[in-house]
Order: sequence, then structure tokens, then C-alpha cells
Amino acid sequence: MLRAWGLSWGLPDSQRFYPYHPDESVLLDALCKVNPLWGDFAPSFYNYGSLYINLTRLVFDLVAPLQGWGTVPRFGTPFADWVGDFAHLLLVGRCVAVALGVGTVYAVLSLGTKLYSRRAGWLAAVFLAVAPLPALLGHYLAVDVPATFFVTLALAVGAAALEPAVPRRAAGLIVLSAFISGLATGTKYNSFPALFPLLVPLWQLWRLDGASKRLAMFAAVGAVIAVPLAFLLATPGALLQTQRFLGDVSYELGRNKAGQGLIFEATPPAFLYHLTISLPVGLEWPLYLLTLTGAGWSLARRRAQDVYLWLFILPFFLLLVPAQRKFVRYVTPLVPALIVLAASAVDEGLIGRRSRAWGAAAGVAGAAALASSVAHLGVLAAPDARDRAAQFLREHAKPSEIVALASDAWTYTPPIDPTAGAVKIAQLYGGPPVWDAALVADEIRPDVTQLPQFKVLAPRSVLTTVHNVPEGALSLEKLKKYHPEWVIITDYEYEDPERIRRSDPGYQDGRLELLTALAPDYRLDREFRPRPSLGGFTWWWRGIPPHDWRYYMPTVRIYRRK
Repeated sequence: MLRAWGLSWGLPDSQRFYPYHPDESVLLDALCKVNPLWGDFAPSFYNYGSLYINLTRLVFDLVAPLQGWGTVPRFGTPFADWVGDFAHLLLVGRCVAVALGVGTVYAVLSLGTKLYSRRAGWLAAVFLAVAPLPALLGHYLAVDVPATFFVTLALAVGAAALEPAVPRRAAGLIVLSAFISGLATGTKYNSFPALFPLLVPLWQLWRLDGASKRLAMFAAVGAVIAVPLAFLLATPGALLQTQRFLGDVSYELGRNKAGQGLIFEATPPAFLYHLTISLPVGLEWPLYLLTLTGAGWSLARRRAQDVYLWLFILPFFLLLVPAQRKFVRYVTPLVPALIVLAASAVDEGLIGRRSRAWGAAAGVAGAAALASSVAHLGVLAAPDARDRAAQFLREHAKPSEIVALASDAWTYTPPIDPTAGAVKIAQLYGGPPVWDAALVADEIRPDVTQLPQFKVLAPRSVLTTVHNVPEGALSLEKLKKYHPEWVIITDYEYEDPERIRRSDPGYQDGRLELLTALAPDYRLDREFRPRPSLGGFTWWWRGIPPHDWRYYMPTVRIYRRK
């Protein structure tokens, strides 16, 4: 139920040609470049692995004829004629993510049961089912939840080899777990630490008699072969388009080292950010504290099954530490293993003298996580703030009035025109923004464009041979020259500069200058600020959620000239 609620959020339609999640346009383009039914598995896009891309495309191509959907893409035909089928492709990708997210719950049930007990497995499954991070991320066409499924499945299969009552079976499970780890890596590249826990069952095999030692050696060799084999099956473009593959991977590594614009400027280092922001937000504080308790409990016990989980948790987390990009979604593959540690601590606590306290702690953790998920998904399922802002302007702005955008269009821009946020790769699918269309035709771009409902003053978002970056903030000169009746700005435009200025009072930014310039002559007419709320408690009442946690709940401000 949680995984399916709000699944239609931000689907493209005739009023808006682009999804609101910035990564979905990129993956939709990759989906339009593969055709696995006809043996074309190379998307010419390798910022992520290809397994989820090809799996989604395969499901769509099998389902589309049964549903009467058209083919995608249909270049040469007006995008408005096939935007509905484009949305179906996106919805199928989200449904695949939902299915894999549900599969992860079953995988963590198996993992907890094999490592600790049946009760620990069920506790872990319940915790994972209600945790906000996997529930929310399962609504997106993105690789995080699919990669987490394969990581958790690999850990569950490998855990079955920890008790090698039948050494030959244990050896086979080790190789199978390694193969699944390769599939995980072929979904998201930093998933390869799922292989490291296999050192524990390999060591257990090695400690047995001579025949088992030989099996351990064969299993180790088999695992080393299975990982690259599975990776190449998942991402065959590594062989078919090697130069493109290496270029895209190098690009991602460079972005991790350099950061991503202003998004993570003036934020804590990655290890603190994930420990104090990503994981508490993704699990909700009571469940997060329970996972920390479980982690400490496992370090005190130092059992083989605890070492098994730590051999994944620690290397995976260390991969995140040097990165300058700190998206909340990056910790998703850690969540199942951490939750299993929490469930193990609760399981042991329930048989001790303080069983009631442990039961209460588990109940509070699960209830808080569920409440957070329900509240956040309630926002996701409600009308989006950008849609509401666009509708407000259609109802109140006059054809002779100018509506100005505070900066160049992006997915945060309200759909004042269907093409409004169709920038970069999305230009192939309904773009560019209508006010930038002249640039694509090598014509002079007017500052102000007449739309049916009103006029638009928007900074340039299209890249040209002369301009290799978007224009950025609306200039003060144009604000003074055209005196727009309305000005739209979102928290995605002003939040990063405001945060940086708090740490560096001398920091200058065009959007902050614009807000200052608006003060004398404009008033805040409307603010659309959706926030999760349940039982009288509101999340993010004062603060602003992390960048990728608020894709579905941006704040949109509309200023009007006094």
C-alpha cells in the first residue's frame, strides 16, 4: 500500500512535458535508446548501470501491446501526441521499482532469519516496510531501490552459506551471492561491497577438512569469475561502448570529487551529513537510534553474523565519505543491513529482563517510521505545489501582464507552459522552453514571450555555441526595464545561496540580489509550501528538507507588484 500510494506523482501530460524528478528525464532518455527484445542493450548512457534500464524497457515492451499503448519514442511526431505513452513508460519504471522494493522486504526477512532468528527476520521486514527512505524512493524511476534489492538479495543468499552443514551447497551459495553482487554493481556501481561479506562463509569452509578447503578455493575462484560476468550481463555497454562507458564513469567520479554546484556548499562533511541528516531523515529518529543501538550491540557481541554485515556496511559507508555529493538517497543500500542489526538487538532484548522496554522501543521506532512515511507520502499524493502555482497564475494573471521567472527554468519551475522545465536532455521530448525556441532555430531570442494566459520574462536555459551554461538569475536590469507584475521563485533557487551566506556573509548571488530588489516594490502574494503533517505534528515546519528529499514538496513563492 505504501509503495503504490502517490505513484502517479508528476507524470508528464499535455500540460507538462517533463517529470518533476530531475533524474527521471535522464533515465527516460536512456530507456528510449534500448530495445532488449531485439538485442539492443546499450543505452549510450553509463552514469548508472544498465540492468534497471533494460529491465524496465523489457517490461514496458511486453505490457504496452496488452494495454493498447503506443511505441516510445515517436520522433517526428508532435510530442503532445505521444506524451501519454511517454508517461506510461515512466510509470512502468516506477512499478518495477515498487516490485523490487517489495522484494527487498522479503529479502531482508530472509537475511534476518538466516543470520539471527525468525523473529529478528520479521522485525527487520516490518521496519523496512515502514521506513520512509525505501518507501519514498520506491516511487521514482531511479536506480537506488533496484540496487538495494540486489544488494540485500546477495547478502541473504550469502548468509545461507554461513552454516556449511553441506559444504558443497555452501560453496554454490557463495558463487550465487557473488553473481548477484555483480548484478547489483551493474545497477549502481558502488554496490560491489556486497561481495565482501562472503569472506566469512569462505573462511568457515576453509577451516573444515581437506575437501572443504578445496571447495572454499573453488568457491573463491568462482566468485571472482561470477562478479565481472554478472556485471557485464547487467551492463554490456562496458564492452560494447567501452569509451562511452569509461567517459561516463569518469564524469560521475569527477562530480563526486568536485561536488554539484551550490547544493552541498556550506554543509557538513559527508560522514557527518549522512550520520546526522541522511539516515535520521530516511529512517526517522527512533528507528535510526535503534539501528545505532543494534550496531553497538553487534560490535560488543562480535559474532560471525555480525562481522558478515559489517563487512558490507563499513566499506560501503567509507565509499561515501570522500564524496562532495551527499544526496540522502546514497545511503539507501545501507538501510536493510542496519535494520537487521536493529532487529537482532530487539530480538535478544525481548528474551531478557527488560523485554517490555525493548518491545516499547521497537513499537515506537516502527510507529514513528510509519507515521513519517504516511505523512510524506500524503504530500506526494496531493496536488504538487508547482501545479497549484501555475493554476493560480492562469486564474489571476492577465494576458497583458508579465510573469517573470527568478532564474532559468528547471524541474522546479511551475508549468506555466508545457515546455517550461524541458531543459537539457528533456529538450528531445517536448522542449526546449517555448521562450528559448528561437535559440534552437538560430534566431534572436526575445526577452518577453507572449503565452495565451500572460507574458513571460525568463532567463535563458538553453545552451548554445556562445553560451555553454544557463543564464542563471533574472538580471536586475531586466527587472527594472520590464517591471513584471508577477515574479516566481522557489526554494531550490534561494535556499542554497541563503545557506552559504549564513556561513559567509560576504557571499554574493544573483537570486539573493533579486529578492532584495523585490522588497520595495513587490509583496509576497502567495506561497505554496507543502509539508508532511499527521496527528497535529508537522515535519519541516521551520526548516527546509534536504535537496533530494523535497523533490515532491518544493516551496513556490509568487510575488506581485504593489
